[in-house]
Amino acid sequence: MTFWLEREWQVLAARRVATTLDGVNDELLPQKLTSGAWTKPMFAKLAPAALELCGEYALRSACSFGGGQSQMYRKGWLYDFCCWIMDPEQRLWGLPIVIESEWKAWSEVLDDFEKLLQARAGLRVLVFQHDSSTPIEWEADLITRTRTFAESVATDAWLFSLWRDGRFHHRSNLWE
Repeated sequence: MTFWLEREWQVLAARRVATTLDGVNDELLPQKLTSGAWTKPMFAKLAPAALELCGEYALRSACSFGGGQSQMYRKGWLYDFCCWIMDPEQRLWGLPIVIESEWKAWSEVLDDFEKLLQARAGLRVLVFQHDSSTPIEWEADLITRTRTFAESVATDAWLFSLWRDGRFHHRSNLWE
């Protein structure tokens, strides 16, 4: 069973990731860190949430992100952050969550977004900062790109988390 492809799980996961990002924002905003300094603490908070979302499969799951230290949190692999599940023979079984994070110009956000387009994951998350190069219609632009990509399917689940004005603004195709 691939629970991460079920819509109910995808909605739950997107809401949990969004809530976790909001908590990270509340914790880090008073520290007045530069935007890039948010990445490691953000992923450190997302990893336990992602593993918890794997439920009974958590013992066969792991997360990777830059700077991870333990067996369950390995150093970066393909994506800025991903949670994967192994089968009983330790072969890759699936990717419930993949995340790309970009704190620079829109062109670099799009580079990371295109990596997510290729991912076969239950939930794909793009975390990025609004800057002067971010188009006003950023959400419509990203959605158009998801529909244009030939391998996209109607059941793909997306969460876009734009950081602007001291908080995250979350958009998803999983809720209105």
